[in-house]
Amino acid sequence: MPSAMHEHDCDKCKFLGTYDYGRTGFDLYHCPRDESFIARYGVKGNYISCPATVASAYQDPLHPIQECINRKAKQDKNKSS
Repeated sequence: MPSAMHEHDCDKCKFLGTYDYGRTGFDLYHCPRDESFIARYGVKGNYISCPATVASAYQDPLHPIQECINRKAKQDKNKSS
């Protein structure tokens, strides 16, 4: 798995990999501490975050938060196999 492109300072977050959306590269994370998804981008610490309880509201199947959900689900499935 490629390494993160952007600095992230939470040691509880689990890195889910990188993701290109449009012309922007994102680092994807799941935070088990508060059950949220984070898509970090940009050199100034920019990010999108969303609690897991409402993350499914993203209707765009290619949106970085939706990609976080998909990767976390795949990761969980692989752990249970």
